[in-house]
Amino acid sequence: MKLFFYDYVTEEGFDSNEPMNTDLDTALDIFYELNDEENNFFGLIDDSEKCIQFMFISEDNWLVDIPIPPDFSNNIEKYSLMRNA
Repeated sequence: MKLFFYDYVTEEGFDSNEPMNTDLDTALDIFYELNDEENNFFGLIDDSEKCIQFMFISEDNWLVDIPIPPDFSNNIEKYSLMRNA
């Protein structure tokens, strides 16, 4: 799988045009280390080039987006509450 993300607090990340190869454990570590800053995002691309991405909106509130190529006009988007267990 490939990973892209950006953390506006640390100014670190990988662009979606140049995602890094990773494994699930590393991807989860990066996701959980993202700061709670509006518009921070995290995305995964599987081996068949399907993508899912998450953008931090506010405390426990994330936008989940599944891009639908080629024109991306019918993306699937949903707001989701994500809380630490």
